[in-house]
Amino acid sequence: MRPSLEDMVQSARYFIAADPKLGNTANYLREWASGLIGEDQLTVTTEAESLIGVLADFKIPGPRKLVDAALASSRGSADSRKGAGRTFELEELEPWHDPVNGAWLLDEFRETFSRFLALPEHGDVTLALWALYTYAYDYFDVSPLLGLTSPVMQCGKTRTLELLSLMVSRPLPTSNVTTAALFRTIDKLKPTLLIDEADTFAKRNEDLRGILNSGHRRRLAYVLRSVGEDHDARGFSTWAPKAYALIGKMPATIVDRSIIISMRRRAEHEPVDRLRLDDLEPAMKLARRRALRWVLDNEVNFARADPVTPEGLQDRTADKWRPLLAIADLAGDRWPDLARWAALSHGLPEEGGGAVQVLLLGDIKTLFDARGADRLSSQCIVKALARMEERPWPEWSSGRPMSATSLAKQLAGFGIRPKTVRIADQTPRGYLRAELEDAFVRYLPLETATLQQDTADAGACGSSGCNTDKGVSPAHAHEHPRGSRDVADVAPRSEDTLQEAIRVFDLIPIDEEGPLRQFRH
Repeated sequence: MRPSLEDMVQSARYFIAADPKLGNTANYLREWASGLIGEDQLTVTTEAESLIGVLADFKIPGPRKLVDAALASSRGSADSRKGAGRTFELEELEPWHDPVNGAWLLDEFRETFSRFLALPEHGDVTLALWALYTYAYDYFDVSPLLGLTSPVMQCGKTRTLELLSLMVSRPLPTSNVTTAALFRTIDKLKPTLLIDEADTFAKRNEDLRGILNSGHRRRLAYVLRSVGEDHDARGFSTWAPKAYALIGKMPATIVDRSIIISMRRRAEHEPVDRLRLDDLEPAMKLARRRALRWVLDNEVNFARADPVTPEGLQDRTADKWRPLLAIADLAGDRWPDLARWAALSHGLPEEGGGAVQVLLLGDIKTLFDARGADRLSSQCIVKALARMEERPWPEWSSGRPMSATSLAKQLAGFGIRPKTVRIADQTPRGYLRAELEDAFVRYLPLETATLQQDTADAGACGSSGCNTDKGVSPAHAHEHPRGSRDVADVAPRSEDTLQEAIRVFDLIPIDEEGPLRQFRH
């Protein structure tokens, strides 16, 4: 057991009085400092101040410098021990001395990202907003994860994290982290975590994913753990900004809490400047000080912020974009519009929401739309799915296509089950469109609302004998991202979906006899 503070002071007085030579005092200081290894910062500071007073009483020259040197030496000794790791402290910044223009600050962040990275459209805007958000996260109730994904290596994910480390508040980069280290580090240091190569460990660690998920909402951003010999239950905060980079995708629960930027390998026609972190760091340190000042000046405004989200961003997707939209609104100039265009670009569900069940639901709707049918057999659906080369269905189970049984299991979560349906003179197991409509409305992206009308107009189902459901007529296009999201906003994606619908329609097997066969073309 370590001696009390009073005992320590008495011991110091006795030791120094017995032999006040500076060399012996240094030996005592080394022993004293080594006894503090592993203690919390408050204990270290309290004992250090008391010892400084003792040294001053005995007229020892430079008492504060001696104590600081002893503490630094003990930290270095602890760090050098095999397997002991090393301690670290995050830099504490002084706010900028003058008021800061938020729009100019965001412009500086954005230009820096564009200078060194080949990003997808609106990626520089999203990164700039998220970087500034890390200084203001404590004023919000939702903390969106930032996900940097790519299909292969060398797509700029690590470089993006390196740039973020120069811009965000209290950056703490890591390429691996354990569950215990994660919540203890967040609770103690309040960092911005920048996790590289997350695919090497996070996908396999359910506890770690649970901690990442828990940090999404402030009120739920805690984990309970037993600590000490008595196994006392203690709560640890998981509330902090977090960015991760990986090849592929995180599990759906994390993706649902993330703003995803899909990185890509730089093409020859996309030149970028060579990144030298040591050259860029001085300028970025000044930008970080300005970011801290801007956030401190706007803390009252953050509490009142209630940004309008574009139509198409619903529920959790809208929630995770609100902090970034609030920051853009407070920065002003063109940033409110830029932020909303970025939200529409990166905030809408990716490939049916990122969840395989929703992706499957979208493809089934495409089949119904392309054929103009009000019912399809299970075998008809799985045969068409097996021909979609860019989807997981052709190699769904051990390299084999999705079966009718697997199809039923995936749709069961939506409350959809196969039944006997009449198609011409046959009664196979299948699905009625009327029983799928509720799931289509609830889970599919907004642009699918116009797909049926587009398909009918394209002649994919151009005969009155086919069972069709007319879609919603497209509204007039709005030119402003803060209005309702309509056909004009999603025209490129709708056109791609239409072409896929026409292609799939030509591939749908007509395995039932009857009048529907004539509508293939």
